[in-house]
Amino acid sequence: MDWEQIRLLAFDLDGTSVEDGRLGECAVVALDRFVRAGRWTVCASGRTFSVQQEIFARSGIRPQDGYPHYLIACDKFIYRLCGSEYVSEESWNAPLRQRWSCLLPQVLARLPHLEKALAEARLEFVIVGDHLLHEEAGYFPLQFVDVAAAERAMGVMAKVYSGIPDFAVNRNGPYVAATLRHAGKGETLEVICRELQVVPEEVLAVGDSFNDLSMLDGRFGYRSAAVANGEKIVQKAVRANRGYVATRPGPAGFAEILNSILARHSGFGV
Repeated sequence: MDWEQIRLLAFDLDGTSVEDGRLGECAVVALDRFVRAGRWTVCASGRTFSVQQEIFARSGIRPQDGYPHYLIACDKFIYRLCGSEYVSEESWNAPLRQRWSCLLPQVLARLPHLEKALAEARLEFVIVGDHLLHEEAGYFPLQFVDVAAAERAMGVMAKVYSGIPDFAVNRNGPYVAATLRHAGKGETLEVICRELQVVPEEVLAVGDSFNDLSMLDGRFGYRSAAVANGEKIVQKAVRANRGYVATRPGPAGFAEILNSILARHSGFGV
């Protein structure tokens, strides 16, 4: 991979750069070096905006430090760092919230059918959180016993909700969610790239789970990398996109990826 063109890094949290509720120390050091070299950073996570702020605070990273420059929350909502606080990109976020307010009642109306179909498939689950959280997050999540069960559940959910135009199903580990079509990390990152005038080939996206695929599999032209604990489907997509799969898991693997860029690019300071 030609690392010299990278101007923007988009990275996932859980399973990629975060361990035990905070960014690994090695990940923070590598991120700091990357930012000091004058590059953009985007945290692209399924976590809500408030939870992301808590994670960065626990990791010793404050808005005053000047990064991440953008937060993608709940896979889709954009928050831009402006001075010492993050500002919602309402031109993008407001239409998404409106679309979800129309979709959520349809999702809930078919919930009894979904529960019956999952029971028939012998897939045990719990609904995560409450309806207020689902409305704020723009997705309706169910938790299954493991990734294999969640993968099976995706097909069941897609069948139950077939015919609803704006519906999509997504997954993060053992969590499966009803969500909005064409509103994943890849599409959202594209909006940020246009704002920054960064072309896809200048973007490196790093992740580990199914909900990262839209920014890892090459459909938008981004370069990609995965940590060693990345799901098989993710590692396969990254390799097919001529990307880099780290030899180490989690934050150590994330730091490995960034340090590879820093070492190979003569323009990066030590």
